[in-house]
Amino acid sequence: RGGVSGSLRIRRGGGGRGGCGLVYDESMLKHAVCGLERPDRLVAIMTHLSAHAPVELECCERIPARECTEVEALLAHSKSHWDCLLGLPATQLRAAHMASNEHTAESSRLAAGSVIALVDRVCSGELTSGFALVRPPGHHAGHSTMQGFCFLNNIAIAARVARARYKLERVLVLDWDVHHGNGTQALLADEPGIMYISLHRKTKDFYPRTGEATEVGHGAGAGFTLNVPWRRTGMGNEQYKRAFEEVIMPVAQQFEPQLVLVSAGYDASHGDPLGGMQLTPSAYAFMVRQLQKLAGGKIVCVLEGGYRLKSTATGVAATLRALASPLGETVHLESDPFASECDEKARRLVEESCSQTINEVCKVHRQHWGVLHQREIAKRLGPADSKGDDDARSGAPSVRSARPLDAAREPAGGA
Repeated sequence: RGGVSGSLRIRRGGGGRGGCGLVYDESMLKHAVCGLERPDRLVAIMTHLSAHAPVELECCERIPARECTEVEALLAHSKSHWDCLLGLPATQLRAAHMASNEHTAESSRLAAGSVIALVDRVCSGELTSGFALVRPPGHHAGHSTMQGFCFLNNIAIAARVARARYKLERVLVLDWDVHHGNGTQALLADEPGIMYISLHRKTKDFYPRTGEATEVGHGAGAGFTLNVPWRRTGMGNEQYKRAFEEVIMPVAQQFEPQLVLVSAGYDASHGDPLGGMQLTPSAYAFMVRQLQKLAGGKIVCVLEGGYRLKSTATGVAATLRALASPLGETVHLESDPFASECDEKARRLVEESCSQTINEVCKVHRQHWGVLHQREIAKRLGPADSKGDDDARSGAPSVRSARPLDAAREPAGGA
Protein backbone atom coordinates (compact mmCIF):
# COMPACT_ATOMS: atom_id res chain seq x y z
CA ARG A 1 0.00 0.00 0.00
CA GLY A 2 1.00 3.62 -0.32
CA GLY A 3 2.88 4.51 2.84
CA VAL A 4 4.59 7.45 4.40
CA SER A 5 6.74 9.60 2.14
CA GLY A 6 10.38 8.68 1.92
CA SER A 7 11.52 11.63 4.01
CA LEU A 8 9.93 10.17 7.13
CA ARG A 9 12.21 7.95 9.12
CA ILE A 10 9.99 5.28 10.60
CA ARG A 11 11.43 2.00 11.78
CA ARG A 12 9.81 -0.93 10.03
CA GLY A 13 9.28 -4.33 11.59
CA GLY A 14 11.72 -6.50 13.48
CA GLY A 15 12.10 -4.08 16.34
CA GLY A 16 11.72 -6.67 19.09
CA ARG A 17 9.29 -6.58 21.97
CA GLY A 18 8.03 -3.38 23.58
CA GLY A 19 8.10 0.13 22.20
CA CYS A 20 5.59 2.24 20.32
CA GLY A 21 3.93 1.53 16.99
CA LEU A 22 2.52 3.86 14.36
CA VAL A 23 0.06 2.95 11.63
CA TYR A 24 -0.73 5.22 8.69
CA ASP A 25 -1.68 4.59 5.08
CA GLU A 26 -1.99 7.17 2.33
CA SER A 27 -4.92 5.25 0.88
CA MET A 28 -7.09 6.80 3.59
CA LEU A 29 -6.45 10.21 2.01
CA LYS A 30 -8.69 9.16 -0.87
CA HIS A 31 -11.87 9.16 1.23
CA ALA A 32 -14.20 12.07 0.47
CA VAL A 33 -14.15 15.44 2.18
CA CYS A 34 -16.79 15.45 4.94
CA GLY A 35 -17.14 19.07 5.98
CA LEU A 36 -14.10 19.89 8.12
CA GLU A 37 -12.96 16.25 8.10
CA ARG A 38 -10.49 16.48 5.22
CA PRO A 39 -7.45 14.54 3.94
CA ASP A 40 -5.37 17.64 4.79
CA ARG A 41 -5.62 16.68 8.46
CA LEU A 42 -3.49 13.56 8.01
CA VAL A 43 -1.10 15.30 5.64
CA ALA A 44 -0.55 18.12 8.14
CA ILE A 45 0.10 15.65 10.95
CA MET A 46 2.65 13.65 9.01
CA THR A 47 4.37 16.76 7.69
CA HIS A 48 4.64 18.16 11.21
CA LEU A 49 5.97 14.89 12.63
CA SER A 50 8.61 14.70 9.90
CA ALA A 51 9.79 18.25 10.58
CA HIS A 52 9.42 18.54 14.34
CA ALA A 53 9.37 15.05 15.83
CA PRO A 54 11.87 12.99 13.82
CA VAL A 55 13.25 11.30 16.93
CA GLU A 56 9.82 10.06 17.94
CA LEU A 57 9.21 8.79 14.41
CA GLU A 58 12.57 7.01 14.48
CA CYS A 59 11.54 5.29 17.71
CA CYS A 60 8.18 4.14 16.37
CA GLU A 61 7.75 0.85 14.59
CA ARG A 62 5.72 1.19 11.41
CA ILE A 63 2.78 -1.20 11.47
CA PRO A 64 1.24 -2.05 8.09
CA ALA A 65 -2.37 -0.99 7.67
CA ARG A 66 -4.96 -3.62 6.88
CA GLU A 67 -8.69 -3.72 6.27
CA CYS A 68 -11.02 -5.04 8.93
CA THR A 69 -13.01 -8.13 8.08
CA GLU A 70 -16.78 -8.44 8.06
CA VAL A 71 -16.58 -10.72 11.09
CA GLU A 72 -14.66 -8.07 13.02
CA ALA A 73 -16.98 -5.24 12.00
CA LEU A 74 -20.06 -7.23 13.00
CA LEU A 75 -18.79 -7.31 16.59
CA ALA A 76 -20.08 -3.73 16.77
CA HIS A 77 -22.32 -3.18 13.76
CA SER A 78 -25.32 -4.77 12.10
CA LYS A 79 -25.08 -6.72 8.85
CA SER A 80 -27.24 -4.08 7.16
CA HIS A 81 -24.77 -1.39 8.30
CA TRP A 82 -21.88 -3.33 6.77
CA ASP A 83 -23.80 -3.83 3.53
CA CYS A 84 -24.60 -0.11 3.37
CA LEU A 85 -20.91 0.69 3.78
CA LEU A 86 -19.96 -1.64 0.94
CA GLY A 87 -22.64 0.00 -1.20
CA LEU A 88 -21.14 3.49 -0.93
CA PRO A 89 -21.30 5.91 -2.68
CA ALA A 90 -24.55 4.58 -4.17
CA THR A 91 -26.01 4.16 -0.67
CA GLN A 92 -27.82 7.31 0.41
CA LEU A 93 -26.39 8.83 3.60
CA ARG A 94 -29.17 10.16 5.81
CA ALA A 95 -27.16 12.21 8.32
CA ALA A 96 -26.16 15.79 7.58
CA HIS A 97 -22.53 16.72 6.81
CA MET A 98 -21.78 13.22 5.54
CA ALA A 99 -20.23 12.53 2.16
CA SER A 100 -18.74 9.52 0.46
CA ASN A 101 -16.98 8.52 -2.74
CA GLU A 102 -15.72 5.34 -4.34
CA HIS A 103 -12.89 5.13 -1.78
CA THR A 104 -14.93 5.62 1.41
CA ALA A 105 -15.68 1.95 2.06
CA GLU A 106 -12.02 0.97 1.65
CA SER A 107 -10.81 3.84 3.83
CA SER A 108 -13.33 2.95 6.54
CA ARG A 109 -12.26 -0.69 6.52
CA LEU A 110 -8.61 0.40 6.60
CA ALA A 111 -9.23 2.73 9.54
CA ALA A 112 -10.91 0.04 11.63
CA GLY A 113 -8.48 -2.67 10.59
CA SER A 114 -5.45 -0.50 11.34
CA VAL A 115 -6.61 0.01 14.91
CA ILE A 116 -7.06 -3.75 15.27
CA ALA A 117 -3.56 -4.31 13.86
CA LEU A 118 -2.10 -2.11 16.59
CA VAL A 119 -4.23 -3.73 19.28
CA ASP A 120 -2.98 -7.15 18.13
CA ARG A 121 0.64 -6.02 18.52
CA VAL A 122 0.05 -4.52 21.95
CA CYS A 123 -2.02 -7.39 23.32
CA SER A 124 0.53 -9.94 22.08
CA GLY A 125 3.33 -8.03 23.83
CA GLU A 126 5.20 -7.08 20.67
CA LEU A 127 4.52 -3.40 21.42
CA THR A 128 3.63 -1.50 24.56
CA SER A 129 1.68 1.29 22.87
CA GLY A 130 0.75 2.76 19.54
CA PHE A 131 -1.01 5.47 17.58
CA ALA A 132 -3.39 4.87 14.67
CA LEU A 133 -3.44 7.88 12.34
CA VAL A 134 -6.64 7.05 10.52
CA ARG A 135 -9.61 8.56 8.75
CA PRO A 136 -12.54 8.54 8.69
CA PRO A 137 -12.95 8.85 12.47
CA GLY A 138 -15.31 6.51 14.27
CA HIS A 139 -16.71 7.43 17.68
CA HIS A 140 -20.09 8.74 16.43
CA ALA A 141 -20.88 5.64 14.35
CA GLY A 142 -23.60 3.53 15.92
CA HIS A 143 -24.77 -0.05 15.54
CA SER A 144 -26.60 0.84 12.33
CA THR A 145 -25.87 4.55 11.96
CA MET A 146 -23.29 6.53 9.98
CA GLN A 147 -23.06 10.06 11.36
CA GLY A 148 -20.71 12.81 12.54
CA PHE A 149 -18.13 12.09 9.80
CA CYS A 150 -17.99 8.45 11.06
CA PHE A 151 -18.79 5.23 9.17
CA LEU A 152 -17.39 2.41 11.34
CA ASN A 153 -16.76 2.73 15.06
CA ASN A 154 -13.04 1.98 14.97
CA ILE A 155 -12.47 1.93 18.70
CA ALA A 156 -15.56 -0.07 19.67
CA ILE A 157 -14.70 -2.73 17.10
CA ALA A 158 -11.13 -2.89 18.42
CA ALA A 159 -12.29 -3.14 22.04
CA ARG A 160 -14.60 -6.03 21.19
CA VAL A 161 -11.84 -7.76 19.19
CA ALA A 162 -9.42 -7.40 22.10
CA ARG A 163 -11.92 -8.91 24.50
CA ALA A 164 -12.79 -11.81 22.21
CA ARG A 165 -9.34 -12.58 20.80
CA TYR A 166 -7.22 -12.11 23.91
CA LYS A 167 -9.81 -13.00 26.57
CA LEU A 168 -9.38 -9.65 28.30
CA GLU A 169 -11.76 -9.08 31.18
CA ARG A 170 -11.44 -5.29 31.37
CA VAL A 171 -10.78 -2.72 28.64
CA LEU A 172 -10.93 1.04 29.21
CA VAL A 173 -11.98 3.39 26.40
CA LEU A 174 -11.07 7.00 27.20
CA ASP A 175 -12.47 9.65 24.86
CA TRP A 176 -10.95 13.16 25.07
CA ASP A 177 -12.48 14.43 21.82
CA VAL A 178 -14.49 17.60 22.50
CA HIS A 179 -17.59 15.89 21.06
CA HIS A 180 -19.25 13.13 23.04
CA GLY A 181 -18.72 9.70 21.50
CA ASN A 182 -22.41 8.89 21.34
CA GLY A 183 -21.87 5.90 19.07
CA THR A 184 -19.24 4.34 21.32
CA GLN A 185 -21.33 4.91 24.44
CA ALA A 186 -24.44 3.35 22.90
CA LEU A 187 -22.53 0.32 21.65
CA LEU A 188 -20.89 -0.37 25.02
CA ALA A 189 -23.59 0.81 27.44
CA ASP A 190 -24.58 -2.65 28.68
CA GLU A 191 -21.10 -4.20 28.69
CA PRO A 192 -19.34 -4.35 32.09
CA GLY A 193 -16.07 -5.55 30.57
CA ILE A 194 -15.51 -2.31 28.65
CA MET A 195 -15.62 0.97 30.54
CA TYR A 196 -16.28 4.15 28.56
CA ILE A 197 -15.09 7.49 29.98
CA SER A 198 -15.58 10.74 28.07
CA LEU A 199 -14.66 14.39 28.66
CA HIS A 200 -16.62 16.60 26.28
CA ARG A 201 -18.42 19.86 25.76
CA LYS A 202 -22.08 19.70 26.78
CA THR A 203 -23.52 23.12 26.02
CA LYS A 204 -26.87 23.87 24.39
CA ASP A 205 -27.21 22.36 20.90
CA PHE A 206 -23.54 21.29 20.74
CA TYR A 207 -23.23 18.09 18.69
CA PRO A 208 -24.27 15.37 19.40
CA ARG A 209 -26.32 16.66 22.38
CA THR A 210 -25.62 13.52 24.43
CA GLY A 211 -23.26 12.65 27.27
CA GLU A 212 -24.95 13.79 30.49
CA ALA A 213 -23.33 12.75 33.75
CA THR A 214 -26.48 10.76 34.52
CA GLU A 215 -25.87 8.51 31.50
CA VAL A 216 -24.08 5.69 33.32
CA GLY A 217 -24.88 2.65 31.20
CA HIS A 218 -27.61 0.14 31.83
CA GLY A 219 -28.18 -3.47 32.81
CA ALA A 220 -24.93 -5.22 33.65
CA GLY A 221 -23.09 -2.17 32.32
CA ALA A 222 -24.55 0.30 34.84
CA GLY A 223 -21.69 2.36 36.26
CA PHE A 224 -19.29 1.53 33.45
CA THR A 225 -20.11 4.67 31.46
CA LEU A 226 -18.68 7.84 33.01
CA ASN A 227 -19.26 11.22 31.36
CA VAL A 228 -17.54 14.48 32.32
CA PRO A 229 -19.78 17.04 30.58
CA TRP A 230 -18.28 20.53 30.43
CA ARG A 231 -21.10 23.10 30.71
CA ARG A 232 -18.98 26.04 29.48
CA THR A 233 -16.44 26.72 26.80
CA GLY A 234 -12.94 27.79 27.82
CA MET A 235 -11.96 24.65 29.73
CA GLY A 236 -8.20 24.31 29.64
CA ASN A 237 -5.24 22.36 30.95
CA GLU A 238 -5.97 22.89 34.64
CA GLN A 239 -9.62 21.83 34.32
CA TYR A 240 -8.74 18.64 32.46
CA LYS A 241 -6.00 17.96 35.02
CA ARG A 242 -8.56 18.27 37.81
CA ALA A 243 -10.96 15.90 36.04
CA PHE A 244 -8.21 13.32 35.68
CA GLU A 245 -6.90 13.60 39.21
CA GLU A 246 -10.24 13.87 41.01
CA VAL A 247 -12.46 11.53 39.01
CA ILE A 248 -11.03 9.69 36.03
CA MET A 249 -7.86 8.17 37.43
CA PRO A 250 -9.33 7.09 40.80
CA VAL A 251 -12.15 5.27 39.00
CA ALA A 252 -9.90 3.87 36.27
CA GLN A 253 -7.44 2.54 38.85
CA GLN A 254 -10.27 0.83 40.67
CA PHE A 255 -11.51 -0.63 37.38
CA GLU A 256 -7.99 -2.02 36.69
CA PRO A 257 -8.07 -2.25 32.87
CA GLN A 258 -5.84 -4.66 31.03
CA LEU A 259 -5.79 -2.43 27.96
CA VAL A 260 -6.47 1.29 27.39
CA LEU A 261 -7.88 2.59 24.10
CA VAL A 262 -8.03 6.35 23.53
CA SER A 263 -10.39 8.15 21.19
CA ALA A 264 -7.84 10.87 20.56
CA GLY A 265 -9.58 13.90 19.13
CA TYR A 266 -7.81 17.26 19.12
CA ASP A 267 -10.77 19.61 18.78
CA ALA A 268 -10.51 20.61 22.45
CA SER A 269 -7.27 22.37 21.50
CA HIS A 270 -6.86 26.13 21.77
CA GLY A 271 -7.95 27.70 18.46
CA ASP A 272 -9.97 24.79 17.08
CA PRO A 273 -12.88 26.17 14.99
CA LEU A 274 -15.46 23.90 16.64
CA GLY A 275 -14.37 23.05 20.17
CA GLY A 276 -14.14 26.34 22.04
CA MET A 277 -11.76 24.81 24.58
CA GLN A 278 -8.21 25.78 25.51
CA LEU A 279 -5.99 22.70 25.67
CA THR A 280 -2.32 23.00 24.72
CA PRO A 281 -0.19 20.10 23.42
CA SER A 282 1.19 19.42 26.89
CA ALA A 283 -2.32 18.55 28.11
CA TYR A 284 -2.43 15.57 25.77
CA ALA A 285 1.00 14.44 26.94
CA PHE A 286 -0.21 14.81 30.54
CA MET A 287 -3.29 12.68 29.90
CA VAL A 288 -1.17 9.98 28.25
CA ARG A 289 1.20 9.99 31.22
CA GLN A 290 -1.72 9.48 33.57
CA LEU A 291 -3.15 6.65 31.48
CA GLN A 292 0.27 4.95 31.32
CA LYS A 293 -0.19 4.18 35.02
CA LEU A 294 -2.87 1.70 33.93
CA ALA A 295 -2.65 -1.68 32.19
CA GLY A 296 1.13 -1.76 32.41
CA GLY A 297 1.24 1.15 29.98
CA LYS A 298 -0.61 -0.76 27.24
CA ILE A 299 -2.27 2.08 25.32
CA VAL A 300 -3.51 2.46 21.75
CA CYS A 301 -4.52 5.97 20.66
CA VAL A 302 -6.85 6.39 17.69
CA LEU A 303 -7.29 9.67 15.81
CA GLU A 304 -10.80 11.11 15.99
CA GLY A 305 -11.52 14.84 15.46
CA GLY A 306 -9.43 18.00 15.40
CA TYR A 307 -10.01 20.62 12.71
CA ARG A 308 -7.32 23.28 13.14
CA LEU A 309 -4.41 21.75 11.28
CA LYS A 310 -1.64 23.21 13.43
CA SER A 311 -3.12 22.39 16.82
CA THR A 312 -4.11 18.90 15.70
CA ALA A 313 -0.61 18.20 14.41
CA THR A 314 1.11 19.53 17.53
CA GLY A 315 -1.33 17.65 19.75
CA VAL A 316 -0.62 14.37 17.95
CA ALA A 317 3.12 15.03 18.22
CA ALA A 318 2.85 15.60 21.98
CA THR A 319 0.80 12.43 22.35
CA LEU A 320 3.26 10.37 20.33
CA ARG A 321 6.20 11.85 22.25
CA ALA A 322 4.63 10.75 25.55
CA LEU A 323 3.85 7.28 24.21
CA ALA A 324 7.38 6.79 22.89
CA SER A 325 9.35 8.27 25.81
CA PRO A 326 10.36 6.47 29.04
CA LEU A 327 7.53 6.12 31.53
CA GLY A 328 9.44 7.92 34.27
CA GLU A 329 9.99 11.05 32.21
CA THR A 330 8.16 14.07 33.63
CA VAL A 331 5.62 15.96 31.53
CA HIS A 332 5.45 19.71 32.09
CA LEU A 333 1.87 20.98 31.92
CA GLU A 334 1.76 24.43 30.35
CA SER A 335 -0.37 27.22 31.74
CA ASP A 336 -3.71 27.84 30.00
CA PRO A 337 -3.74 30.38 27.16
CA PHE A 338 -7.22 31.23 28.44
CA ALA A 339 -5.75 32.50 31.71
CA SER A 340 -3.80 35.27 30.00
CA GLU A 341 -6.51 36.17 27.47
CA CYS A 342 -9.49 36.64 29.83
CA ASP A 343 -10.24 38.66 32.93
CA GLU A 344 -10.52 37.35 36.46
CA LYS A 345 -14.30 37.02 36.30
CA ALA A 346 -14.17 34.83 33.19
CA ARG A 347 -11.48 32.63 34.73
CA ARG A 348 -13.52 32.28 37.91
CA LEU A 349 -16.62 31.25 35.96
CA VAL A 350 -14.65 28.54 34.16
CA GLU A 351 -13.23 27.22 37.42
CA GLU A 352 -16.63 27.28 39.12
CA SER A 353 -18.19 25.41 36.22
CA CYS A 354 -15.39 22.85 36.34
CA SER A 355 -16.02 22.27 40.06
CA GLN A 356 -19.75 21.92 39.48
CA THR A 357 -19.20 19.31 36.78
CA ILE A 358 -16.75 17.31 38.88
CA ASN A 359 -19.09 17.42 41.87
CA GLU A 360 -21.99 16.33 39.66
CA VAL A 361 -20.03 13.36 38.31
CA CYS A 362 -18.93 12.33 41.80
CA LYS A 363 -22.50 12.57 43.10
CA VAL A 364 -23.83 10.40 40.26
CA HIS A 365 -21.08 7.78 40.45
CA ARG A 366 -20.58 7.50 44.22
CA GLN A 367 -23.16 4.72 44.20
CA HIS A 368 -21.11 2.85 41.59
CA TRP A 369 -17.50 3.52 42.60
CA GLY A 370 -16.50 3.51 46.25
CA VAL A 371 -13.33 5.48 45.57
CA LEU A 372 -15.45 8.56 44.78
CA HIS A 373 -17.37 8.17 48.00
CA GLN A 374 -14.10 7.96 49.92
CA ARG A 375 -12.93 11.16 48.27
CA GLU A 376 -16.07 12.99 49.37
CA ILE A 377 -15.80 11.60 52.89
CA ALA A 378 -12.18 12.74 53.12
CA LYS A 379 -13.06 16.25 51.91
CA ARG A 380 -15.93 16.53 54.37
CA LEU A 381 -14.01 15.31 57.44
CA GLY A 382 -10.60 16.82 56.75
CA PRO A 383 -7.18 15.46 57.83
CA ALA A 384 -7.87 15.64 61.56
CA ASP A 385 -10.74 13.18 61.22
CA SER A 386 -9.04 10.82 58.77
CA LYS A 387 -9.54 7.86 61.09
CA GLY A 388 -13.24 8.06 60.34
CA ASP A 389 -12.47 7.28 56.73
CA ASP A 390 -11.93 3.62 57.61
CA ASP A 391 -15.67 3.06 57.44
CA ALA A 392 -15.76 4.55 53.93
CA ARG A 393 -12.98 2.23 52.82
CA SER A 394 -14.82 -0.79 54.14
CA GLY A 395 -17.76 0.01 51.88
CA ALA A 396 -15.72 0.17 48.68
CA PRO A 397 -15.68 -2.82 46.32
CA SER A 398 -12.53 -4.86 45.90
CA VAL A 399 -10.26 -3.36 43.26
CA ARG A 400 -9.74 -6.83 41.87
CA SER A 401 -13.47 -7.26 41.38
CA ALA A 402 -13.59 -4.12 39.21
CA ARG A 403 -17.31 -3.96 39.81
CA PRO A 404 -19.35 -0.89 40.73
CA LEU A 405 -21.06 -0.92 44.08
CA ASP A 406 -24.48 -2.50 44.17
CA ALA A 407 -26.31 0.22 46.08
CA ALA A 408 -29.30 -2.03 46.73
CA ARG A 409 -27.18 -4.53 48.63
CA GLU A 410 -24.23 -2.50 49.89
CA PRO A 411 -24.65 1.21 50.72
CA ALA A 412 -21.70 3.17 49.37
CA GLY A 413 -19.08 3.76 52.04
CA GLY A 414 -21.12 2.11 54.74
CA ALA A 415 -22.34 5.54 55.83
